[in-house]
Amino acid sequence: MAEQSIKIRIGSREYCMKAVSPEYERIMRLASESINAKFSEYGVKFPSQSEIDKISFAALNQTMGFLNAKRKIAGMEEEEKALLEEMDAYLEKNEN
Repeated sequence: MAEQSIKIRIGSREYCMKAVSPEYERIMRLASESINAKFSEYGVKFPSQSEIDKISFAALNQTMGFLNAKRKIAGMEEEEKALLEEMDAYLEKNEN
C-alpha cells in the first residue's frame, strides 16, 4: 500500500499525517483518541489550565503508562528466562 494522507485531531488542532499501512493508520487514530480522552478528562479536572498544560499532562500520563508496561514486560521476560533455564536443568537432570 502506498502512503495514505489522513487527518487526526489532538486537542483543538488538526494534523495531516501519512499512514504507511492500514494498521499504522489504525494505531495513529487510536493514539489520538487516547490522548484526546485524557485531554478531556484533564479539561474537567483542571478547567483553568491552558490547553498546552492539559496536552502536556496527557502526554506525561501516556508516557508513564508506556514506561510502566515496558518495565512489566522486561520483568516477564526475565521470569520467562529463569523458567526456561529451570526447565532445561530439570530436563537435563532427568535425561541422565
